[in-house]
Amino acid sequence: VEQCLHGAPCSAQLSLLAAPAGFGKTTHLGEISRWLEKEGCRTVWLNCDEGDRDLAVFLRSIAEAFEQAHLGLRSFLREAEQLPDLLAELPYSIGIFVDQYEAAAHPLLDDALEAFARLLPINVSMFVAARAISPERFIGLELDGFVRLVTANDLRFSDAEATVFLDSHVPANVIRELVAQSDGWAFVLQLIRLSARSRADGGWDQRAASSSRVRIADFLASEVMSGLDDALRNFAMETSLLKTVTVDDAEAITGRPDCAALIARLQPLVPIVALENYPITAHFHPLFQEYLLGALQLRPRPEIVRLHERLARHYANTRRVLEAVECALGAGLNELAGAIVEAAGAVRYVT
Repeated sequence: VEQCLHGAPCSAQLSLLAAPAGFGKTTHLGEISRWLEKEGCRTVWLNCDEGDRDLAVFLRSIAEAFEQAHLGLRSFLREAEQLPDLLAELPYSIGIFVDQYEAAAHPLLDDALEAFARLLPINVSMFVAARAISPERFIGLELDGFVRLVTANDLRFSDAEATVFLDSHVPANVIRELVAQSDGWAFVLQLIRLSARSRADGGWDQRAASSSRVRIADFLASEVMSGLDDALRNFAMETSLLKTVTVDDAEAITGRPDCAALIARLQPLVPIVALENYPITAHFHPLFQEYLLGALQLRPRPEIVRLHERLARHYANTRRVLEAVECALGAGLNELAGAIVEAAGAVRYVT
């Protein structure tokens, strides 16, 4: 947090966090946000998707994020260069957080970020997290004092940090070896911690020792899953098709009436599963979700198609037409996708 707020170059108003999935970028943004809010700063969040590759859409998303934060930003924001002038008029400090930037990465968006870096007023700090950036452009901005770069090397757990995180769960004499195996990768250390809760023999770390980090993650995820009963394992895999696991969506895809209880039973998987109580929902860590989706693909094809069909019909019935069509096409259900579009009013919908 100190590095992102006050690290070199001290004149930078824009901080870029660039690291592979699972290094804790989103968690780190949350820590910075809480820190700023304690200091009386207003915060604005934008999670990018592929639609934001269009600069006009990205700017509109920024404006909508300000509206959701009840800060207000003139709706006529059309050019990146307008944003700093509009922000300078606001009578308070603002922290702008842009996550999953890689989903929207595009040369025009990089141009906009460069403009933000050079023009942001003193009352605004901006924090952008991405799995990858264009280093040749932003290193120059860093040398000019406009951008602060935070990379995987900065986010890795050191031996000392891992000792605090794994203490009481993993014997002290194997922590150094585990940090070396995981390369300080936060997601893998989380899985090690969860695995250690149910294993006392230490065998898992020996078997993973010669594997790549990705294979370690897959192996440990399977270890964590092995501690769940069949009903909860199946529930996790089937609901991995959902971006957010809500009770209604989970009941639609699984056909089970006890999904609220099953979501609550995911508590042992925190922090690789984030739970909220009101209303009760779950979010899988992206890497854990990738593992679950991979495990789901090992099931017979008709089962996978049936899950997609249930979910597509549920989305259509709840007027989430884009998600319904995407889900149907993902399983090759082209006729169902066409029927959903037609039922939504095809010409009007396309327009």
